[in-house]
Amino acid sequence: MANNAEKISPMGFVHPRHWPSWLSIGIVYITSYLPYHWQVVIGCYIGKLAYWVMPGRRHIAKVNLHLCFPELTAEQRQQLLKQNFAEMGVSIVEMGLAYWGKDDYLQRLVNIEGKEHLDAALQKGKGVILLCAHFITMDMVARLVGKRYGIWGVYRPQKKLLFDRFLFRLRSRALSGLLHRKDIRAIVQCLKQNYPIYYAADQDYGLRHSVFSAFFNIPAATITAGFRLAKLSGAAIVPVFHYRLPRAQGYQIVFHPALENVSEEESLTDSLARTNRLIEDAIRICPEQYLWVHRRFKTRPDGAPGFY
Repeated sequence: MANNAEKISPMGFVHPRHWPSWLSIGIVYITSYLPYHWQVVIGCYIGKLAYWVMPGRRHIAKVNLHLCFPELTAEQRQQLLKQNFAEMGVSIVEMGLAYWGKDDYLQRLVNIEGKEHLDAALQKGKGVILLCAHFITMDMVARLVGKRYGIWGVYRPQKKLLFDRFLFRLRSRALSGLLHRKDIRAIVQCLKQNYPIYYAADQDYGLRHSVFSAFFNIPAATITAGFRLAKLSGAAIVPVFHYRLPRAQGYQIVFHPALENVSEEESLTDSLARTNRLIEDAIRICPEQYLWVHRRFKTRPDGAPGFY
């Protein structure tokens, strides 16, 4: 973790450049003690405000929705864009509930389907890679099922140091442990001890450890580490997706059957195409809850124009 020295001035006051982060964490803390349906309402208003004060992120999300849902009208995509920001606002508020909420209360908010698929994969004794995607409910879901099922997370440090510290503590509290995404040896050891590990396969990290695979019919740089780990360790790959239910009813978590033929017959290219389709299908169930503000199509094939 980063050194705290640069966050606090010699007089003991928070440096002005960190005021927005402290304010955000303060709001998250205060709202965590409100009834859940109030948190949802407040989060929606925060998201609506973010829609207007974050034009850069709004542009990225708008481009992504245009690329991925050409069948929708411009009006329908605009409505989906506004819904997406409202849902992201809720995800900010619910981080407080994920961090400070009581277990007995939180467990009343979750409905889990397909747990038998995770159990069957763990019975093989070679670990499980939980194939997931960047739905905006990720941190809450980690708290709901992380320690219950002994799940470990793969962590990428955030650029904003104060937020990185908060997020690291939140995820450390929610999960059995965190592994740096570049520490392959530790990840393999975790799998050998038959732990499940969250692995989000839907962000663009460039082409160094990725290949192009269609995502919503668009070539997208798709990381290969998950399947290479599965081939190396024999770990099962179990897709898991999750959604916030309407009308503040809680959360739905769905474990799917383990992917077959990953470590043997199927090529890496076929495996990536298959998982991208799985993620697409999951997104289409609830597109307003996906992280569209990420530049998913940042890396382009040689000679192809950029989207953003």
